[in-house]
Amino acid sequence: MKIMSLSLLLLFASHFATAQTDTPKLSQEQKEALKENIESFVTALDLTEEQKEEFVSIKKKYAHEMAALKESDKSRMAKYQEVKGLRKAQNKEMKEILTEEQYDLFLEKQKEIQKKMKSEFNKR
Repeated sequence: MKIMSLSLLLLFASHFATAQTDTPKLSQEQKEALKENIESFVTALDLTEEQKEEFVSIKKKYAHEMAALKESDKSRMAKYQEVKGLRKAQNKEMKEILTEEQYDLFLEKQKEIQKKMKSEFNKR
């Protein structure tokens, strides 16, 4: 779930090319969290098989982007800004594959997850 707390930023084209070759592998914990997250969304959004395939692809792409960002030596503020950009980019891609109703539900569920992660972070 920590992956989702940093969910998603649009980077410049050159960064995407670099990220594809330098993207770190997800830890077992991150893989499990991603799988649970995807399953939760797939169920809640009632995706078709075609939508599910595209949805999973998008979520995995951005999970790897987030993992790379997490491991970077950028400042906390720089990471935050990139997270916002990644989230915006992911949402744009999701809007293309989801119906309007599904997309609204996706955004709602995404906000719930962010709120939960923020709460967990503040408990530290």
